[in-house]
Amino acid sequence: MAFKKTKTLILVLAASVIAACSPPQNNEKANVLAGNIIGGSEAGIAFQKENGVVLLVVISERMSAAGTLLTSQSLCTGTLISPTVVLSAAHCFVSPFVAAVAVALNNDISQTKQEDVIFAEEIKINNGYNPIRVDDKNFVDGHPHGDLALLKLKKAVPADFKPAPIPTAASASLKAGDKITLAGFGVNAPLQNRVDVDPQTGEEKIVPLSTGNNGSGVLRVVRDVPISKVTPDGKELAVDETLKKNACHGDSGGPAYKKNAAGKLVLVGVVSRGTNRIGNCDQVGVFTDVKGYLNWINTTAQALQGTGS
Repeated sequence: MAFKKTKTLILVLAASVIAACSPPQNNEKANVLAGNIIGGSEAGIAFQKENGVVLLVVISERMSAAGTLLTSQSLCTGTLISPTVVLSAAHCFVSPFVAAVAVALNNDISQTKQEDVIFAEEIKINNGYNPIRVDDKNFVDGHPHGDLALLKLKKAVPADFKPAPIPTAASASLKAGDKITLAGFGVNAPLQNRVDVDPQTGEEKIVPLSTGNNGSGVLRVVRDVPISKVTPDGKELAVDETLKKNACHGDSGGPAYKKNAAGKLVLVGVVSRGTNRIGNCDQVGVFTDVKGYLNWINTTAQALQGTGS
């Protein structure tokens, strides 16, 4: 996906743009992805610059039935893996209405200025991405996502923003019990929705809670989150969201880090989804395991870095 023109970013408070950046997992009624930082604390600009985590504003456009151009924005999170390439989640960008993606180099969307923004000029979706539900032990809750995307920026980020290192093929694989650090710009409350019954039709519908957008657009970090499961093929990992230390809406595409022997945070996972059927973040949080996709990440990133505007 290549963008032909640069959009003007409308910088508004996060409550106005937190449209969760999450399409349905499958055709089941009321089934939505959940991809937030719960139980953490605000992360300063120093953490952001040291570990390459960035806010992604996804701008969508569509024509109304009356022929009016409708514009909307939603939030996701990403991580720099080079000065011009960001790793995030595929599901943030697969809508046919995505018109532009802006990368905001600030830890609070309300403080972001136009000069803090770099637009993406190209997006590559992992060719193994598949949102369809299947029963397979290699995927948490039966969803074979391969939920990764790489964004090529129109120009390099400032030199004080450091890309996050990713694992090597020779590095140790993750296992249940390993502790990870999560960061993202999402909401800070795990309960986002409730189910109501229409008194006229008797049909169920999802109703957003009034507090659902709290915290959106501010970078947060939560540390020492234990991995509860790693799939047999090493392509997905999960955390127990009932411990109330996890990610949620707006954190989709954001990083899961693990400390290496030198104490440096290494990007080992990407926030993908949750298993709650109405979009709450209180069951299981699912991450794409970076090491399981090293060949695609490295090959695609190198190709993107070799292209120019």
